[in-house]
Amino acid sequence: MRLVASAAAALVAPGKGILDADEGVATISARLTAAGIPATRENRRACREMLITTPGLAEGISGVTLCDETLRQDATLGRTFPVALYALGMMAGIRVDAGRGPLAGTRGEMVTEGLDGLLPRLRHYAELGAQFARWRAVLRIAPGMPSAVAVRANAQALGRYAAACQDAGLVPVVEPEVQMGGHAAHPAPVAADVLVRPRTHRPGAGGLARRALPMGGRAAGTRPPGGNEYCGPIRPLLSRAGTGLGLAHRAVPAPGGQGPTRKRAGTYARRGQRATRATQPAGTPGPIKR
Repeated sequence: MRLVASAAAALVAPGKGILDADEGVATISARLTAAGIPATRENRRACREMLITTPGLAEGISGVTLCDETLRQDATLGRTFPVALYALGMMAGIRVDAGRGPLAGTRGEMVTEGLDGLLPRLRHYAELGAQFARWRAVLRIAPGMPSAVAVRANAQALGRYAAACQDAGLVPVVEPEVQMGGHAAHPAPVAADVLVRPRTHRPGAGGLARRALPMGGRAAGTRPPGGNEYCGPIRPLLSRAGTGLGLAHRAVPAPGGQGPTRKRAGTYARRGQRATRATQPAGTPGPIKR
């Protein structure tokens, strides 16, 4: 676990963040086609290699998240992508969720899937050279959403994923994302409220933080995040990652795509900072920056 903790600390080193290059085959192929480039396996490999070999990239990037195909490919000189990244001063990561599926019992909310056979996959990725993993859970802002059911289901999935990562020797990057774009019309304060508001008045939500703690391992000597009186939607999702051995992706509260007029970036940055401080579990090395 010491290696996991040291890798987690290195990923959030001052002035550095993670670069996500984990688009699936269909997504990156569509982008290549749109640019007039044949969407072949070799061209996908060359595109990712051009990205990671950008001069000076390691000065601001600590790790690069890859997809399954790229993690298994070779960069130049016959080196695998994880080995090439290590030589360049960065770590290789892998996205392991299987996308979103409909959550029964809700009004169109989703839950992230991919837990079946996860631990063996994680151990195999570690053997291939991955040092961290990524799992994205999406919560939607709408009247009555996110519901306690959606928060609980995604928190449980994140907790099981984080615990499996730690068993496999990988740093779990926990990414609970509140959807703020698209056709949503909420103002920024509503987004901030969803990130940090107390949820004990909602049916079934009061014990989320309490149930979260046993799921993900915690580093020795760290204290549990928060108490039962405060469990906003994001806090229980983050606390399932365990402290010290996991990392949480931070969100910035912003108005929806069809919401009120946007303000200066500094306003949203300050709101995001307050939300991060209110929801980040104690003992984590720091929030993930992208």
